[in-house]
Amino acid sequence: MVNGEYCISNLKTHATEEQIEAKGSKIADFENREYLAQHIILLTTLIHLGARIKDLNSAEEMWKVVKADATYTSWMQKINCPA
Repeated sequence: MVNGEYCISNLKTHATEEQIEAKGSKIADFENREYLAQHIILLTTLIHLGARIKDLNSAEEMWKVVKADATYTSWMQKINCPA
């Protein structure tokens, strides 16, 4: 945005109404997919792990915690520790 006008990536050419709407649609799609990914991660993890990741802001952050938990927890810990 330059001087209150939406511009394309070169910051000199003004964006058309169609370009603005397309960008808005892409942003809305991304937000919906992000929410869905967070929801799926929370629904498919154990309660103790869900409690650790529920306050994270993105699905990527959640996935990193889930992956680290699965990678660094031994099978004996998984079997012996109640969820």
